[in-house]
Amino acid sequence: MHRFVSRRSVKFVLLCCCILASTAFGHGDTHERIETLNALLKTDPGHVDYLLERADIHRRHRNFDEALDDLNSAKVLAPTNDTVFYLIGLTLFERGDFDAAENALHTFIGRSPSNLRGHLAIAKVYTQQNRHVHAAREYELVISHQSTPNPDHYIARARSYMDAGTPHLMQALQGLEEGIALIGPLITFRRLAIEIEIAQGNYQSAIDRVDSILQDVDRKETWLVKKANILSSIGMNQEATQTFLLAERAIQALPNRNKKSPAVRALQKIIDTNLKSETPVKDGRYDTEAEP
Repeated sequence: MHRFVSRRSVKFVLLCCCILASTAFGHGDTHERIETLNALLKTDPGHVDYLLERADIHRRHRNFDEALDDLNSAKVLAPTNDTVFYLIGLTLFERGDFDAAENALHTFIGRSPSNLRGHLAIAKVYTQQNRHVHAAREYELVISHQSTPNPDHYIARARSYMDAGTPHLMQALQGLEEGIALIGPLITFRRLAIEIEIAQGNYQSAIDRVDSILQDVDRKETWLVKKANILSSIGMNQEATQTFLLAERAIQALPNRNKKSPAVRALQKIIDTNLKSETPVKDGRYDTEAEP
C-alpha cells in the first residue's frame, strides 16, 4: 500500500500534538492557559505556534471570531505555514461557513496533499454541502493511503454513497464488503450492509445477512426482531410471527436485570404489538443501533 510521507506532514503532526495536548485542560486550566498564552504573545507577538494554540482553544470553546483573528494573524506572520489553512478551514466548518471552509481546506490540501487530515476535513464539508459523491471519493483516497485501516472511514464512505442516492448503493455495499474482507465482519459493517440490501429491495440477501449474524452472537433478540420486521415488510406474515415468538423466548431467557433495560423493553413492545396484531407490521421507528 502506497503511503504518503513528507517533512510537512511530520511537522503538521508534531504541531497538532502540541495543540491536542491543550485539550486535557479543564475549564479553569483552559482559562489559565489562555492567560499564559496572552502573556507569552505580549512578549513575543510573532510566535506562530502560540497563536495557533490559542486559536484552537478558542475554536473548541466556539469562540470562532477570536479563533479566526489569531489564525489570520498567523497567516500574515507565516504565509507558508500550511497548518494555518487547515485550522482556518476547521474553524469555518464548525461555524457553519462551509464554502469558506472548503476554500481554506483546498488551499491546505494543495500545499500538503499527503496530509490525510485535510481530506477527512473536506469530506465533512462536502457532506454538509450535500455533495455526497465528492465526500465518498475523499474517503476513498484516505482509505487507499492509510497504513492501518480505520473502520469509521469505511462506514463514512458507505454512508456518503448511500446519501448520494440509489445509483450509488452498490458502491456503498462493495465498500463495506472490502472492509469486511480487510478488517473482519464487524457488526457495524454488517448492520449497514443489511440496511443497504433493504434499500435495494434485496430482502432475501438482507435476511441471509441477519441469519449469519444470528449464528455468531449470543444475544439474539435484537436480530430476531430485525429479521421478523423484514419478513413482515415483504408479506411473509406467518414466518414473521414465528420469528417474533423466537425473539420473545430469547428475551424471557435473559436475566431480570437485562429484561428491564430500555433497549430490551423497546424490543418487547415491538414484539407485543406484532403478536397482538392479526397481520404483523414493521415498526419503522425501531433502530437496530439500540442493540443491548
